[in-house]
Amino acid sequence: MLMKLFISYSSDDRAWIIELCDALREDSGYLTWYDHLTTAASDWWRVIMENLETADVVIYVMTPRSIESIYCQTEIAYALALNKPVLPICLKDCEYPKNLDDKRLQRLDLVANPKVERALGKIERSLGQIRLDQRDGHYQATPAPRPAAPKKRVDPQEAYTLGTQAAQEANFSLALSFYQQVIHAGESFYSELARSRYQEVEDYAAIQGFVDKGLLRDARALWGKYSAKHGTEYDPKRLVEALNGGVKPPVMDATAYFERAKQRYGEKDYHGAIVDYTEAIRIRPDDADAYNNRGLARNDLKDYTGAIAD
Repeated sequence: MLMKLFISYSSDDRAWIIELCDALREDSGYLTWYDHLTTAASDWWRVIMENLETADVVIYVMTPRSIESIYCQTEIAYALALNKPVLPICLKDCEYPKNLDDKRLQRLDLVANPKVERALGKIERSLGQIRLDQRDGHYQATPAPRPAAPKKRVDPQEAYTLGTQAAQEANFSLALSFYQQVIHAGESFYSELARSRYQEVEDYAAIQGFVDKGLLRDARALWGKYSAKHGTEYDPKRLVEALNGGVKPPVMDATAYFERAKQRYGEKDYHGAIVDYTEAIRIRPDDADAYNNRGLARNDLKDYTGAIAD
């Protein structure tokens, strides 16, 4: 029977998580699940909890942001309450959570060399030991009440990042839900960004609705107003192609994103620079310069935790 792995992580490390999950599936045949943000906003937390409950092992990828994340904290606390085996992986230097230390759980330290191909063997050996422990009767399931979705202590940066990821995956309802959390959390530089992104995603979703109904003439009229107001960079459903006879826009590679990020940074568009550096990292996860430069942009925005993590 294949072992199912639930991955708890910070959205900042999503590119690394995707690479790890691909390797675990393709090289070792594990079933992996991480939050793809593909469900409706109302179902998001329920889907996370259901996948955690059916997992054989919970992998906790620890970084300064993940140990501060109220979502990760709730996931790990629930996993421990269910007596699930938890495999802590230290991806970036951070404090070891007390609830894991109390359980005397041994962590894998990948800070010095986080490359997936180097880490895979260590992770597989740890999973093999957990499998043996399970066969010996350890980790007997214990009942525990399912926690509600975290509502306290909303982290504007985290909620904004999750909203942006949902928007890029064309999960409009979930993106708007996260942006609302940022807006309602109080004034910050993220709240102003969230207001702008909320309007952009809402307008884009309306155009997509016309396309889905086959009303291309109306969609084109709206697209003209949309592009004048928001530009055309945000286009997860490739509406440019749908509305222009299948003509594809030019595809940007990691180098193009990196160079545009440097230009935006020079223009003091730090938010835009972070978006482009993140895209460069998604395409080329081992780009140390992109991580370093994104950290500089975050530092300029006074996001010191994110800057240190990069």
